[in-house]
Amino acid sequence: MKKEITVCDVCQNPNLPVTTYEVRANGRKGQTDRCDDHGAELAAIVAPSPAPRRGRPPGRVVSMDEVEAAKAQK
Repeated sequence: MKKEITVCDVCQNPNLPVTTYEVRANGRKGQTDRCDDHGAELAAIVAPSPAPRRGRPPGRVVSMDEVEAAKAQK
């Protein structure tokens, strides 16, 4: 019987779950297995970016007194 355990390439802790990342740059590629602590930077890079905000920004609510005060300043 054979068992295979994948451990973090940094801390080598067999008790932590790991994620395998494949990195490609300048025509080269490599794989690294990282636990959550050591893979945080890689996970942040591949995380989806926030969706752009759509539409017009919300308007400012002003009272009639503020409107009249703005008219008087002109």
